[in-house]
Amino acid sequence: MKKPNLLTTQPLKTIRNFIKNFDLNFFTRHAKTFDSADVADVLESLDEPNRLQAFHKLDPEKAVDV
Repeated sequence: MKKPNLLTTQPLKTIRNFIKNFDLNFFTRHAKTFDSADVADVLESLDEPNRLQAFHKLDPEKAVDV
């Protein structure tokens, strides 16, 4: 049985997930250029699963400061 194409069956959900993941990945890649307090503020604003995901993607040196 052929798997359904997510872009045609759930386009809005797929787009939202892509944007959320892109934003988190962009943030974690560039977090080392931000002040640790600013990074902590952003992490606090996220819901629990996204907070954990973003924290674990941080550079280890930045994660220690946060």
